[in-house]
Amino acid sequence: MDFKNRFIQIKKKAREKNVDFSICLLNSISLTYLVSVKLSFWVWQNIDGMSLSPMIYNLLSYLPFLLWSVITVVSIDKITLGMIYFSSFIQKLVLKGIRSEEHTSELQSRFG
Repeated sequence: MDFKNRFIQIKKKAREKNVDFSICLLNSISLTYLVSVKLSFWVWQNIDGMSLSPMIYNLLSYLPFLLWSVITVVSIDKITLGMIYFSSFIQKLVLKGIRSEEHTSELQSRFG
């Protein structure tokens, strides 16, 4: 299954769950960027005391972009699918809260 077909299947899943696909895709891209920056920062902190060649230090300045590219290519479809499930779950919780609030206010107006 190629990359395009995977995203077509994910779009179908988003439509089934009544979730906006583009927001979930942007959230997953943002999450991968955040993870790559955090991992790069951790690597930079641990490499600080080592004696490495200047060329390696120069290459390490591109580490966030490299990590972000690798994480995105490897797992963007899985993270997007996870974001779809997460958004669907949150939407259900919000709707459940709205319904219970409407029901509570309706009871208070009748008996209150």
